[in-house]
Amino acid sequence: MMATQPTDTTDPDGVSEDEAQRISSVMQIINTEFAAVHVGGRIVLERLVGDRVRLRMLSDPTQIRPGGTISGPAMFKVADLAIWVGCLNSYGKLGVQAVTTNLAINFLRRPPAGDVICEAIMLKTGRRLAVGDVQLFAGDGTTLVAQATATYAIPSEA
Repeated sequence: MMATQPTDTTDPDGVSEDEAQRISSVMQIINTEFAAVHVGGRIVLERLVGDRVRLRMLSDPTQIRPGGTISGPAMFKVADLAIWVGCLNSYGKLGVQAVTTNLAINFLRRPPAGDVICEAIMLKTGRRLAVGDVQLFAGDGTTLVAQATATYAIPSEA
């Protein structure tokens, strides 16, 4: 029996061509619809697979607070954005108009100045509400520094 060759290749980081296309499309939406999110530090969408999102907030001096740690508002921003990206992935163009109804964040450790990695999973994507869980890591990707849970309201289709 002859094995078939996969039609979808992956890059060295494990990102398939299909995922790379989705990432590019979502980054275009972010840069068009919500470009202000990059103020105070560029945010890069690294992974977008199923109900999972991985963002990286690149280090920026404006995010550092006294004591040499990443500010809480900067971490809040990337957590909120991760769930919005999850809504975009789950609902398509309707997700652009999704809005935060609640976001609770727990700051667990002081992250050192540097990148912040944000991993989110959509827990529920219903007709009117979407709920997601977010974990934020220091740039090394192993030190958990914050956890958040967010709920987004999904607009009715017009």
